[in-house]
Amino acid sequence: MNDKESEEEEEAEEEEEEEEEEEEDELDSEEADIFEIAEQKAKTKVPAMLDFAVYLNPKTVEMVNLPGSTEWVTFLNQMANILNLAPKELELAYKFSNEKKDSPSRRLKDPEGWLLLKQAARKEQETVTAAAKKSKAKRVVTTLEILITQSSKKEFSRKKKGKETNAKRKRNMDNDSNDGSSKEETPGTNWLLQLENKYACTVVKHQYCFMPPNGKHMRLLHADLGLWGNMIWSCWAVPPLRLGQLDASDSIRGTGSTATSTSSSAQSQTPQVSPQPQIVYLQAPPMGDPYRYDSYSCGRDAYVLPSSEPDEIEDPRLFPKVSIWLQELQQSVLGEDGHDFVQYATVLKEAKYIRISQLAEMKLPELRETCFGIPDGTAQIILTQASKRVGKIRAREAKERRERKRLFL
Repeated sequence: MNDKESEEEEEAEEEEEEEEEEEEDELDSEEADIFEIAEQKAKTKVPAMLDFAVYLNPKTVEMVNLPGSTEWVTFLNQMANILNLAPKELELAYKFSNEKKDSPSRRLKDPEGWLLLKQAARKEQETVTAAAKKSKAKRVVTTLEILITQSSKKEFSRKKKGKETNAKRKRNMDNDSNDGSSKEETPGTNWLLQLENKYACTVVKHQYCFMPPNGKHMRLLHADLGLWGNMIWSCWAVPPLRLGQLDASDSIRGTGSTATSTSSSAQSQTPQVSPQPQIVYLQAPPMGDPYRYDSYSCGRDAYVLPSSEPDEIEDPRLFPKVSIWLQELQQSVLGEDGHDFVQYATVLKEAKYIRISQLAEMKLPELRETCFGIPDGTAQIILTQASKRVGKIRAREAKERRERKRLFL
């Protein structure tokens, strides 16, 4: 019996030793995996900060700064929040600010592409920094921006179809309807040249004509085509109402009478064949009756049409969302005085106060009623800061709008 017990004890000790050896091997393998992952991350160098310029539309950009260690899911949710889309609806593309404008964008759809973006950003930043050191200019760009756009799948599949020939491109333009509608434009297109080719007229003494559905020839001047080209470039697809429907020489300004063009007067006029600079009007060329005004009407332009266009609606995407803005307010100096701004984000969202432009229009009693129990001091700070932020955004937008108008003078 003693021999059997001793044998069993020896076997138990051997089993315990084997289990301890297996546990040590597992720990060694885990440490090796951790070391490999750390070594791989060390090899993948990424910038400390990534500066993104997110295009909400061709003329509106929102700047976003993210740490280089940001994960793919966090970045995707941030872009979805800015573009006001679900993450699954995103079709992101990117290019760097130091690249040429006509360079193709790269698709960004998965974590591997996100890692490649960060690696490429590091290399491009090194290129920008090296170029800045060599440059002798006083103002040198040293910051690299990553331009993010929401694209469609067709844009990336279009490359596989090959380039469109010039003959095919010309046929597509000739097949367009005469109502002035245009297809999707590409940046840098010379619209003036295309309009000259499309509306060249064979009628005697007419250089260019616009043909409405009734079949009448409405003469176009070179200045009219310049105006129309700039309107297409500014996303106006339809020609202006007063464009080319009557020559300026066919009517006498200030008399209030109607002068109709005849074939004899049209033949007596000399065609404008000399090259002219591209002209842009704030008011389109004159048309004639029934929109004529007498010359004694308080100095008003005799050919100014009453505007039929609705007032421009303010784009709500210019203003940050309430939840994001309250977080920024909480992280500012005002949040250090014991105010808890973030706790009211959910209540305001349920009440459909999405953008801070809505907060700027609220009164103190309305905010108290919406956020029950909010301290008066906290409520006053929220309304005051929202009004200041909205005022700055609107002033900046008005300044940009004036600068855009000045470009067309």
